[in-house]
Amino acid sequence: MFKPQDHRLVEPLPTPALIILLGAWTIMALWAGAWNVYLCDGAWYTLPVIFTYLIAWVVGLALALYLLTE
Repeated sequence: MFKPQDHRLVEPLPTPALIILLGAWTIMALWAGAWNVYLCDGAWYTLPVIFTYLIAWVVGLALALYLLTE
């Protein structure tokens, strides 16, 4: 992964992983907002919203890690 002349401690995320991660977080925010406004009567802490955040975050993280380890 690191080249011998590369002295950086952390490499930047590859572009596809970053796009997928940001896309998953965007979908998470939109989906949770829809649950919040239409189904949960404005309560952000309801279970569907919490599960939506967790699922989207885990999927985005898993995809980013998969692309990082390719």
